[in-house]
Amino acid sequence: MTNSLDNGTGVKVAIDFRKGSSGHVDNMGDHFIVVDGYTVKLNKGKISSMSYHYLDPGTKWESKGTAKSNNLRMGKGRLVGTHINNWNPFVVTNIRKKK
Repeated sequence: MTNSLDNGTGVKVAIDFRKGSSGHVDNMGDHFIVVDGYTVKLNKGKISSMSYHYLDPGTKWESKGTAKSNNLRMGKGRLVGTHINNWNPFVVTNIRKKK
C-alpha cells in the first residue's frame, strides 16, 4: 500500500463496523474509504509507529470526510480506526487492487 501512496495514488479499502448476523463485527466490508497518505514516527532512527490517513466519501459533511483525525493504525495485527459518523471502531477487511 505504501508504494501506491508514495506514487501519489490513493488506495481504496473496505472497512467493517456494522454488526453482522452473529451480533458482532463480522469481518465483511460494510463501507469503502480511500487511504491517501501515511505518517511514520521514528525513535532513534527506527520506526516506532505508523499511521495512515484516509478520506471518507460516504459522509455528507466534507469536514468529516477529510478530517485530519481520520487515521488508521495497527491494532492486534490489523489496520483499525474509528468511524467518523458514529465513532464505532472498525477494522480494514481488504485492500482493493489497482486496476
